Amino acid sequence: MKQTAIFIVGDSGAGKSFLVAKALEDPELETSIHVVPRCTTRRPRTIETNPEENAFLDENEFQRSRSSFSYVWWKEIPGGHGAWYAFRRTETKKKILVYPANLQFLQTAWETISPGEQGDSVILRVDASLETRRARILQRDSVSHEELNARLLGPPEASLLLTPHVVLRNDICYEETALFVFLTLMKGLLYA
Repeated sequence: MKQTAIFIVGDSGAGKSFLVAKALEDPELETSIHVVPRCTTRRPRTIETNPEENAFLDENEFQRSRSSFSYVWWKEIPGGHGAWYAFRRTETKKKILVYPANLQFLQTAWETISPGEQGDSVILRVDASLETRRARILQRDSVSHEELNARLLGPPEASLLLTPHVVLRNDICYEETALFVFLTLMKGLLYA
């Protein structure tokens, strides 16, 4: 069976996790989507409690796993306060592989994907206004003023050099529309 990778990229608070969670609640999609687990050395946010989605490791554990080729891609993200991020290597027969990622991480990962694999991939860029992102970040986590600004502005090199296939505007006033478009896209990939 042919699998399709969908990279859902956007800045902190853009709504990546919201869209993925809603797709997993959809009865038509839930059995066909595999969210590729992530690992990071950053501290967990207050809402991040699912170990199947995120593994929070200290740097020694992370480097040991990296040495044993447990990861598909990995990168130290300067804007992530020097934290390491990675996607775990997993085997699945599900049709759609979902990689929620920040912009810098995708840029690094994309450089390692063969042109053939790139052809079976979709890049979905999720955008939201600064006000929406600020509200979402503050709603889900207790952050200092400095950390909030760092997450909102991100490092200067965080622009996406790749052209996304789809761009969704996911401001609070557009959430239902963005969700409809996202679910329609996911179902189109499922039946393609």
